[in-house]
Amino acid sequence: MPNWIPFLLLTIASLLLLGYTYYQKKTLLVFFFWLGFSGLAYFFELIVFILLDSYHYFPNILSNHYDDNVLGSISSQALAVPIAVTFTAAFNLKGRWVLLFVGLFLLIEKWFLHLGVYEHHWWKTYYTCFFLLPAFSLGKIWYKELANRKTTILHFWSLFFALITVVTTVAWVLSALLHIVEIQPNLFENRDRDLVVGGVLYFSFVTLLYSLVIYYRNRNIFYYSGTVLFLLLIECFMIANRILYVYGIWFLPMFHCIMLGVSSYIFRRYFPRYILGKTKKNS
Repeated sequence: MPNWIPFLLLTIASLLLLGYTYYQKKTLLVFFFWLGFSGLAYFFELIVFILLDSYHYFPNILSNHYDDNVLGSISSQALAVPIAVTFTAAFNLKGRWVLLFVGLFLLIEKWFLHLGVYEHHWWKTYYTCFFLLPAFSLGKIWYKELANRKTTILHFWSLFFALITVVTTVAWVLSALLHIVEIQPNLFENRDRDLVVGGVLYFSFVTLLYSLVIYYRNRNIFYYSGTVLFLLLIECFMIANRILYVYGIWFLPMFHCIMLGVSSYIFRRYFPRYILGKTKKNS
């Protein structure tokens, strides 16, 4: 059996579960929360998977082994785990459901290990259980607070983590697959690993600025323009010091304008309850 099939099956099952959750709940909060929790999972992966080199995936889809490894992690940390947490949180499911999902993930991990599409370096299977249990508990609290309150700092950080999922994933595609934007901080000997870390760190900073502008100064063209100009100055400095390679000097300013514009519109149009100072509306 080709290595990519277990990852494809996991992805399809996860997306079907997400679709079912939205169909039953009829609220876009399901997608907002899923993206937010995925962003938090990305930070977990940055520390455990990329910086500490805990395990390795082998979907054998991309020719570059490290990027193939990262692609494998996306099926788990962007889809499977966050969607399972979203499902239990949206339906406010009790402990036995959490234990069922944790047990299922442990079986999937054992299956992947048996197939040879995944391997541990220093990671142990019981570590997975140790981190999954509080993740499901956190998800229930997080979802409930998002659903019940109008404007809290939690909404800002949820927006930040949701954008992290979108922005860093797009940035990885631009870097790893299209080679349009590459950020190399020279922290690791492995160039591909260095590019992933550089991209995540820089675009996390970029996403923080996006989130501040969208949440606190939505539709304010002065702050939007100032943010793009500020980032352009930083990027010119990075280019001059050979930290950043970009296909065309204006590519990233255009990228920032598009991401700010689209993200701001979606947030304002479909999540008005989360905008500071606005009254709650139906989304």
